[in-house]
Amino acid sequence: MKHSSDIDSQTLRLLLSTVLDAAVAIDAAGDVVGWNDAAVQTFGWPRNEALGRNLNDLIVPTEHQRAHALGMRRYQQTGEAHVVNRRIEISAHDKSGREFPIELSITEAPEGSGAAFVGFMRDISERRDAETALRQAGETAEMLASEREAILSQLAEGVIIADTEGKLTFVNEAAADLHGVRQLGVAPSDYSDTYRLLREDGSPYPPHDLPLARAVGGETVDNARWRIRRPNGSEALAVGTARPLLGENGHQISAVLTVRDETERDRAERELRENEARLRALTDNLPGGAVYQIWTNADASERKLLYISQSFERMTGYSVEATLDNLLNIYEAVHPDDRAAFAEVEGTAIRDKVPFDMQARFRKADGSLIWCHFISAPREQEDGSIIWDGLQIDITRRVETENALRELNQALEERVSAEVAERERVWSVTRDLFVVSGPDGCYRKVNPAWHTELGYDTSSLIGTAFDALVHPDDLEIAREAFATLQDGEPISDIDIRVRASDATYRWYSWTCVAEADGFYAAGRDITARRELEEHLRQSQKMEAVGQLTGGIAHDFNNLLTIIQSAADMMRRPELPEERRRRYVEAIAETVERASRLTNQLLAFARRQPLKPELIDLAVQMPVIIDLVRPLLGPRIVVHMEDIPRRLFAKVDVSQFETALINLMVNARDAMADEGQIGIRVAETSAIPALRSKPARSGEFIVIAVSDTGSGIASEDIERIFEPFFTTKEVGRGTGLGLSQVYGFVQQSGGNVDVESLVGEGSHFTIYLPRVAPPSSPKDGGKEMEHEKSDKSLRVLVVEDDERVGQFCTETLHDLGHHSKLVDSAGAALEELQENDLAYDVVFSDVIMAGGTGLELAQTIRERNPGLPVVLTSGYSEIIAKEGADGFNLLRKPYSVEALSRALRNAAGA
Repeated sequence: MKHSSDIDSQTLRLLLSTVLDAAVAIDAAGDVVGWNDAAVQTFGWPRNEALGRNLNDLIVPTEHQRAHALGMRRYQQTGEAHVVNRRIEISAHDKSGREFPIELSITEAPEGSGAAFVGFMRDISERRDAETALRQAGETAEMLASEREAILSQLAEGVIIADTEGKLTFVNEAAADLHGVRQLGVAPSDYSDTYRLLREDGSPYPPHDLPLARAVGGETVDNARWRIRRPNGSEALAVGTARPLLGENGHQISAVLTVRDETERDRAERELRENEARLRALTDNLPGGAVYQIWTNADASERKLLYISQSFERMTGYSVEATLDNLLNIYEAVHPDDRAAFAEVEGTAIRDKVPFDMQARFRKADGSLIWCHFISAPREQEDGSIIWDGLQIDITRRVETENALRELNQALEERVSAEVAERERVWSVTRDLFVVSGPDGCYRKVNPAWHTELGYDTSSLIGTAFDALVHPDDLEIAREAFATLQDGEPISDIDIRVRASDATYRWYSWTCVAEADGFYAAGRDITARRELEEHLRQSQKMEAVGQLTGGIAHDFNNLLTIIQSAADMMRRPELPEERRRRYVEAIAETVERASRLTNQLLAFARRQPLKPELIDLAVQMPVIIDLVRPLLGPRIVVHMEDIPRRLFAKVDVSQFETALINLMVNARDAMADEGQIGIRVAETSAIPALRSKPARSGEFIVIAVSDTGSGIASEDIERIFEPFFTTKEVGRGTGLGLSQVYGFVQQSGGNVDVESLVGEGSHFTIYLPRVAPPSSPKDGGKEMEHEKSDKSLRVLVVEDDERVGQFCTETLHDLGHHSKLVDSAGAALEELQENDLAYDVVFSDVIMAGGTGLELAQTIRERNPGLPVVLTSGYSEIIAKEGADGFNLLRKPYSVEALSRALRNAAGA
């Protein structure tokens, strides 16, 4: 089965250029298609001479050529390659004919790269020389010791020698540099501690399993891998070979370990895997479109689909796997009426090797039709074949809008044509504005609509300049249109606002033509259409609200879980008084948080008059930051300076929170989801003059929000607080807008300022009146008790919300259970690996950062099939789409009894 994550030759070339070993890529015929700089140095063949030649002719000695050819033939016939993913030692020769030993590892090349295998080769002549020198040194022990040390110290590979008891007798410079330690006389039992040796996965390395310890015991260990944690805290990945050294009599005289640093090579391979995963995530989650790659051979007689993103299945309903197996699925889904044009455009692109650009109707798996825009660009390969990198984008909404506008314009043209025949009657009765002007642009004649629609006395308009009634923001467009008319060119569908007699403005779409005696113009009122477009834009903005409410719903259900559990526990008569007070405080705090969330939702759902409340910014600001943090994403860092003292303001809490959320979300968008947001709260004695508002003195609070984003263009600074004004592209959404921020601070008796430079970020400053602190604190709540459960279970609680997790563990304690809290799926798996028999049941939230609870449960089922898992969630898109996969699901909010019952049932207690 093909895989949708195949990569192309560009990624392969990146890999070949970054490794330090000689890296050679060959195709299925054994011809060289990749030859890095290290290969040039090792074998002496320049890249331009090596590429395209058979590997047998370049570097394979005569005695190995037949075996190499047979192996390639077997791979071509059966797909089997016995030497893949193994390290072997063979010989090779360079351009001069010199034959030398090499260490070779071969891997299959990624599909779509143009290669079949990639080989990594290292000249191990020095290592072979070292081993020979060691054997000779063992036979002539003390006499050649100084000579041996001088030779081994100069080797690029690390060398460590131990005597027959395993004590270290020699460590060369390369080995000391690699480990960061050089200590002789160390016994095998102390190898790991002294030289800080770990297994490749980071776990402790038992001393008796170490390669050198095994070589002391007479065993040969090839290509062992382990990690080294140096004294300075850095780590290295080591690969080495350990062998016993025998004397002439066949008795072992020592053991030697040769080791090299594989850290950089491992990092390059890991980065390659990460880049592939990042590319897969980007393409698979592409909204409203899909990414694909199609291969065609040199004469375009063959083609196949190399890759298509998972977003194709969401957009069309067709299985990605089935489409990869049959490229015709895409062509057959093109509407029959569009296939001929589609084939013609594609054929021209393939023949001329030019980009492909085509719009066509596409039938989805459910039978419905969508309009798609196909864009594809060619990349010619060395063998003459071509890879077409393409996008398939759903443009149905755009096409429907264009068709609607086209129909509207066509209807207008038809109506204008009909009206020409009866122009005198139409001139009098139409609601469109007609005007005839002289060559100077002054009105000579206007129709009655100027009176009925705009309220003017038509006689008073005679002699008025063409731009006298134009909105100031449209003057430039109007004057450019008039210049075009003066050049003899007609103007159509120019949208310009015209001032009515009551000083209001209405939108008109103008059609103008030039005649010998002047200009003729007709304007149609499109105010309603423009308002409809504005409403459409507003609806797009409100799409962002749905994203926000999903996060709020999850948090709200967490709050309800705390309230429900606390209330259930407080019903228990024997609950200690201290516990009862803690539950009461938890309920009171949670109710306040829930109230803030509810108010936030109401503020987003409708406009409402301000309800001022006294708030302490030292308390309120951290709460708001916690509320908005899930919206910002993991790569946004929020830093709030300490508030010097308690500062109080009287504002509508909901609108205050909304204003700060808008500023922080706008900052996130300006930083492309990565950067820093700084927040500072202070006091000041004046508000500067801002936007025609005079300066004011008094006691005010300053709330400054800064970001490291793209900044705001100077021409947009004065407009950013206008209702619905946005510089974002269509469809991205803009939150609730800076107009809400401006309106809120104005109604609250303050003002807002902004400073910004393109490329250097923005700095918003809110000024609010400061008020005196309250005279008395809030009353405390009542206390309730719960009874303990008499059934004790050992529970591992997995919850990334600290408050919910803490409350859950306390509740379990009051029920008589033993519990431990971890904050992520990764931490849970580590805990279970270390203490796999310490728990009777795992209780995990579904929605968590770094991995879902469902994924955790599935992993536990594979690793610990006897350990039950109970999941809990107030809302999860994964659970909604895929179900709980057979696991027990406890929905939030849940009662203490429901929690206890679910855990007992899962554990069989």
